[in-house]
Amino acid sequence: MQGEIHSVGDVIVPEDVRVDVKESTKFVISNRDILKSGIDTNHVEIIIYGEFYASGKREKRIKFEVQDTGEWFGIRYLPKSRVKIEHSVIKDAIKGLSLEAESVYVVLNDISKNQEGIEIFGGNSFIFANKIYSNKIGVKAEIKSGFAILSWNHIFKNESTGILIKDKPLLTLGNVYNSDTLDDGVNRIYGNGNYDIINLTQHKIHAQGNFWNSKDSTFIKSRIRGDVDFRKFYIWGEIKT
Repeated sequence: MQGEIHSVGDVIVPEDVRVDVKESTKFVISNRDILKSGIDTNHVEIIIYGEFYASGKREKRIKFEVQDTGEWFGIRYLPKSRVKIEHSVIKDAIKGLSLEAESVYVVLNDISKNQEGIEIFGGNSFIFANKIYSNKIGVKAEIKSGFAILSWNHIFKNESTGILIKDKPLLTLGNVYNSDTLDDGVNRIYGNGNYDIINLTQHKIHAQGNFWNSKDSTFIKSRIRGDVDFRKFYIWGEIKT
C-alpha cells in the first residue's frame, strides 16, 4: 500500500490479512464517519484484527492526519493483531494508537496533537525512541495482561500528563538494576502539564535512568504523583544516583 489514501469511513484489516504500508504514504482521514460504524460512530477508525505494518523512513515518513479540521478516532490494534509502526506521523486523533495487540513495536514516530497519544491495554509492547508531545495525555497505560517497555522516548509538553498509569503496573520506564539493556530508560520526560507521571496503581513503577530536565530530585518528585522510582536519573551527559 502506497500513495495518498483517503478514508471517509472505518478501515478494517481482518484476521489472517497482512497490510504493508510503504514509505511516504499519506492517509487523509475524514473528520466524520459516514458509515457510522465501529466503537465511535462519529469518527473514522482504522481497526486491525490481522497485521498492519507501517514502515516509513526518516526522510519519507508515513502520515496519518485528518482532512481539513477536526479529528478522527485513531488506529486500534485489537487482541491477536500484530503491530510495527516506524517513522510515522500520527496526529489529530482521539486516541492516536490504541494497543491491545499480541506483538507491538512502535519505533521512531512523531505522535502529537491527539487527545491521547498512545493508549496501551495489553500485549507485549516495545515503545522506543518516539517523540510524543502536544497531546492532552502523552501515554496512557491500562494494561490487563502482557508487559510494556518504554525506552529512549521524548515525552514532553503534553497538556495534562506525560504518562498516566492505571489498573496494573505492567510496564517499565527504566530499570537499570537488571541485566536487560532494552529497559534501561533514557526517556526524556519533562514539561508536561500537571504531572510528568501519574501512577494510580498500588505498586511501584520503575522509571530509572531517565532525563527530567532538572538535577533537583525534589523538583522531579514534585512532577510525579504516586509511587515511582526515578533513582539514577540523567543530567544529560552524566547520571546522578
